[in-house]
Amino acid sequence: MRETPEGVHDAQVSAIELTFEHVPRFRARLSANYLIGAASVIYALSSVLIVVVPNPVLAVIVLLPAGAAWIAVLSDINAELQLFLPAWVRARGLSVYLMVLFGAQGVGALVWGAIAEPFGVRGAFLIAAAAMVAGLATMRFWPFLDTAGMERRTMAYWPEPHLAFDAKLDSGPVVVRSTYTIASEKEQSFLEAMAHLRQSRLRTGATQWGLFRDGEVAHRFVELYVVPSWDEHLRQHRYRITGTDHEFEERADMLSDPPPEVSHLIAVDDLP
Repeated sequence: MRETPEGVHDAQVSAIELTFEHVPRFRARLSANYLIGAASVIYALSSVLIVVVPNPVLAVIVLLPAGAAWIAVLSDINAELQLFLPAWVRARGLSVYLMVLFGAQGVGALVWGAIAEPFGVRGAFLIAAAAMVAGLATMRFWPFLDTAGMERRTMAYWPEPHLAFDAKLDSGPVVVRSTYTIASEKEQSFLEAMAHLRQSRLRTGATQWGLFRDGEVAHRFVELYVVPSWDEHLRQHRYRITGTDHEFEERADMLSDPPPEVSHLIAVDDLP
């Protein structure tokens, strides 16, 4: 086994310490897209150089920026998720993220072995670098969204529903209907607002969503969305709506004259 050159371990430790110390400073100045893009380029370049440089000491020096790029991306994504996800869904969101992260590493190890068998280790590194650059190119079409201005704290601002009968918590599905009256000159702004509201409804528990124009009444639009149960809809009311969701809904409501009317349609589950 080849011994690590003297001083190399200390250099690696120092690089990691410096990375953890300076990443927050760099992150404050850079957008997520720029940071992850720069880290991807550094990692791809390091993957090429690591199989080209002839000296172990030079190879370790090449690995230092690669390690810094790896830590920068992971720390940034971990922090963004924990800050962005509302409390009611944070644990589930992080579990999905970790499942994808470690699952992709497992699948990647299998693919790496399948590529290294016919092309060798050098070929596997070069293909990995090319795949990294190709993935970076997709950020032009699927960039990371800027969430800095979003209000993530939950708030209970919907009025409690007053039903004409006592609904069981497991009753459902529940269809929530909102009726809007929109003047012609406000229609385009309303449709843009409803596009954001659609994402909010689906994000907080709705399984289906639709916006319909009333065929018999001019300027009337009907929003319908489906929630699996009455209990699930009450959770929407009390625990899941964030400040940003409130802004989206308020924007749509202000365009309606008179204000929108909301009603709840609960499935009848005791038919003979």
